[in-house]
Amino acid sequence: MKILSPVTGLFWIATTAALVLLPGIAEARIYYVDSTNAPGGNGQSWGDAFHDLREALDVVRDRDEIWLKKGNYVLAPGHFHSSRLPYPDIFLIERRIALRGGFSGTERYASDRGALNPVETILDGNRSEQIIKVQGYGRKEITIEGVSIRNSEAEQNLARGIAIDARGNRTDVLRILNCEIRGNRLQKFNGRTRAVWVVGMGAQVKHTRCIANQNLAGLCFMNSHAVLENCVSTDNFFGVEAFTTGSNSRSITIRNSIFETNTDGIRLNGMDATIVDTSAVENDFWGGYIRNQQQTGAFKKIEIIRSSFSENGRDGLLLSGRVDAACHDIECRYNVKNGLSITGEVTGEFDDSQFNRNLEKGIRTEHESEDLVFRNFTVNENRTVGVDLRIGGAAFINGEISGNGQTGLELDPFPFGNSVSATLMNVVFSSNKTSQHGGAIRNGGHLKAYFCTFAGNSALDEGDAISEHLIGTDPPETTVVASIFWANEGSGIPVSTPLSQNSVLNQMNQDPLFVRMPNPASSNFGDLRLTANSPAIDIVFSLAVPLDEFDIDKDGNTTEPLPRDREMMARTVGDCPDAGAYEFNPLTSGRNAGSSAKSLSSSQKSSGNLSESWTDLMIGKSSTSLKGGNIYNTSGVGQKVSRYPGKSGKLHFTAENDGILADTLRIRRSRGSRYFRVRFFQLSGGITNISGEIRTGSYFLDIDSMKSHSYRMNWRKKRQRNKSAGLNIALIAHSNGGGKDVVLAD
Repeated sequence: MKILSPVTGLFWIATTAALVLLPGIAEARIYYVDSTNAPGGNGQSWGDAFHDLREALDVVRDRDEIWLKKGNYVLAPGHFHSSRLPYPDIFLIERRIALRGGFSGTERYASDRGALNPVETILDGNRSEQIIKVQGYGRKEITIEGVSIRNSEAEQNLARGIAIDARGNRTDVLRILNCEIRGNRLQKFNGRTRAVWVVGMGAQVKHTRCIANQNLAGLCFMNSHAVLENCVSTDNFFGVEAFTTGSNSRSITIRNSIFETNTDGIRLNGMDATIVDTSAVENDFWGGYIRNQQQTGAFKKIEIIRSSFSENGRDGLLLSGRVDAACHDIECRYNVKNGLSITGEVTGEFDDSQFNRNLEKGIRTEHESEDLVFRNFTVNENRTVGVDLRIGGAAFINGEISGNGQTGLELDPFPFGNSVSATLMNVVFSSNKTSQHGGAIRNGGHLKAYFCTFAGNSALDEGDAISEHLIGTDPPETTVVASIFWANEGSGIPVSTPLSQNSVLNQMNQDPLFVRMPNPASSNFGDLRLTANSPAIDIVFSLAVPLDEFDIDKDGNTTEPLPRDREMMARTVGDCPDAGAYEFNPLTSGRNAGSSAKSLSSSQKSSGNLSESWTDLMIGKSSTSLKGGNIYNTSGVGQKVSRYPGKSGKLHFTAENDGILADTLRIRRSRGSRYFRVRFFQLSGGITNISGEIRTGSYFLDIDSMKSHSYRMNWRKKRQRNKSAGLNIALIAHSNGGGKDVVLAD
């Protein structure tokens, strides 16, 4: 016998004999619910649908489905039809079912609904203490899809979720798909009550928004394995919270999601975590707060890829405790305190990442490990110290530390004693300055610098490039090999101990003949590659080349001599290596002339100091009125688009990528605009001339213009009566592949 599933449209094949032999197996049923129907329906069809969702929840069995017609379903007092039994004061799910919203009332199959908009099917808590409760054990798989869950309210000291409360065991799975969790309220935050709280169960949350849940974590997972994909969590206490208790070992995966304007964006404790293509921006405190307080056991694995932790009120990303981090292509920029903070026993690697323009430090560490490695990084234009090492050790390979306001790198053992160390290979220090001593580096521990370049750094006291910080119990140690010191202005000497014989250019007053000298006064970090006549070419003894102990080329060989320079080109071209971070290669000398911006290193690209530039983003044309400056660059000039209540408009743009690395485009509110917050989206390398539009409606602005190369963003705008609702925005293109970022309007 063939049975046609009304949910999937697929045929299952069974035999009458099999059905007789297995009487416990029954065909899954669909119950229909329509809040506009009169009470008394039996739920068997749209025409005879239940009036109240609680009636359907009372009769469902395992594997059944409940289909909700668009409308409001309120937790109001009432009684079951033809019964004196009162409705429960909660939507209670005790079976393995699927609860699906978004139906028009004519569908035969779930796929007939088309695109889901959860705000069209509302489960209204009517200020009750809970809305949905999931309970029961025994391999249950529960799906909640296409509904908006809102309007619950609770006092403090409730150890549960008030929008969705789910408690199960390790065999249970809760799926929340295409939903909205909005406007639920806890009278006072106490860290125990959450909007959505999943305990013990596995959880999959996809295409879901958690918005404006007051004093509540939007999503919380306790002792659960959780997966979040394509989610947005804004204006909550925590955007997402996940933690374990006791010896439980759990993990969370977060992909393609946005956490912003929460108190904390992402807050994890004791979890293995994978975070990919995610943005945690403009939160009141931390963008990402990730820790493992367990004193014993394995380190928790934290993997973060292509994600931004920027413009937050404290640190962009904090890692604490027994954590082993693997971070690739992350941004920690424009935070009010530090870009990246590390405390405890953290180990790990950070590749291809930026820690720029934070209001305090780019990187700050107080950790007990020697196993931190930063490769292909930039730590530029932080207001105070670029990198502050307080305890433990770190290696910095192929990077740039430039334009920082109170020294580039500080090895500061206070108050922990003299137990801090740093190893540098192929690192550029340019235009750092300090009102104390040590413009580029203030060394209070153990410093080894190989093939580094110091230019345009300054200090008020001494050590315009490097000084020794006599604060620990033991005298500091400074070893500098094959490095260049030039034009470090001020009263000090490059370093207070003798340099190695290979680092002699500054002492002999030899101009290294860089392609372009830095100009700190204009935030120009220069182009510190060597020209063909540089005296730094072929002057380093081969025996002075260190071993590739940090595997710069990732070929698994850590006993070979250092094989690459700052640009990952060959470290030795000719008879001997060159001094400084860059090796001159006559076969590719065009890259040293600054003629092709696309061939330059990522640190020079992101610094915005090249003489060339091209348009990364163009806005204008069709249905908009652009006012004010029509060029955006680093000065911050924005655009103004005027709109009237009830009207819609479009802001058209064309984005262009350099074709090498990803560019980040940022759409940011201008000063005086109350209702728009920062949004980021990504352009992948090699993608050029991508067109899109921003629609300006009366409630949301949506952008999904770049398909797989973008984040989807939804913006709420408060409607203003009887007056023009001006939309003030600045469109900012942070290029990793060109000169100063420029936005043109036509």
